[in-house]
Amino acid sequence: MVLKMVMVEVVNTVGVMGEEEMEEVGRREFEEDQEQVERALAELEAWVAASPHLSKIKANRFNLWSFYRGCHHDMEKTKAKLDLHFTMRGLLPEWWGGWDPRTEELERIIHAGVFLPLRGFDSQGRYVLLIRVGKVDPALMTTNDCYKTMCMIFSMAQENNRQYWTRGYVLLVDHEGAGVRHALMTGPEVLRKHKVVFQDCYPMESEVLIDKSKQLIINMPTVFQAILNTFLALLDRKFLDMIKVIPSSGTKDALKECMGEAVLPSEYGGTNGTVEDHRIFWKEEVRKQREWLMEQQNFRTAEHLRPGGPKKSEDVFGSPSCSIM
Repeated sequence: MVLKMVMVEVVNTVGVMGEEEMEEVGRREFEEDQEQVERALAELEAWVAASPHLSKIKANRFNLWSFYRGCHHDMEKTKAKLDLHFTMRGLLPEWWGGWDPRTEELERIIHAGVFLPLRGFDSQGRYVLLIRVGKVDPALMTTNDCYKTMCMIFSMAQENNRQYWTRGYVLLVDHEGAGVRHALMTGPEVLRKHKVVFQDCYPMESEVLIDKSKQLIINMPTVFQAILNTFLALLDRKFLDMIKVIPSSGTKDALKECMGEAVLPSEYGGTNGTVEDHRIFWKEEVRKQREWLMEQQNFRTAEHLRPGGPKKSEDVFGSPSCSIM
């Protein structure tokens, strides 16, 4: 089943790029030559075909291209990142397996609207992903199920989304309503996995994409400061400038200055409908795409066929006994 780029009906054209414009950006900012890219994709396809343990990874041309661009056109790094990404998927089934949105546990999180990609793009052409931490109910939702739901929805948002890999993204993390119980859901092992999955296993090595992308944190209570400090200590230095905590005073003005009004829901000072509009859309869209979502858990390495023997969890995530605090 092929999933086209998922997008809520765009009510404005601010930030939306055409194919020719994205091609021009590829040439000018990413310094891409189409013939060279085609040769690289052919090499990657041949490499995957010759590697038995990669026979079940997601190796369509868009996915190979996004890893190649995201790895700054470094072929060896692209191969290593592809291998690691799909190895991670198989070794972390609590996040990457059981993607059935009809299960009670996942349906509860989806219904709450914790993870909401926003329709359209911001004033700089970036895709915006909203996380509402306070909508998590620690009494009814587990950390693993929350991460599983996030991986599901954000994978849908990234699928065939070429502009995402051209202009980058903004991750908007809203802590309104979050407190101590929410903070306790994020321990050292969770932070370690988060770092490995989203820093080490995703293709975000391109300086162009890093410079464009941002993670904005708003309404953060004091109890989350220690967690943020620990997470920042784990990150490679090149990612630190992406993350910014916005003070409570003037939050809406700061968001509008960074992203423009057209992409922001009215609750955040914008004109892009309401958060409820987005919540309803993703609740329905996830149900529609159940077949596609359940298929994604099959894309992983076949470790029993890996030359030199299978990789284990500690090879990717490190030993749980090793403290990061």
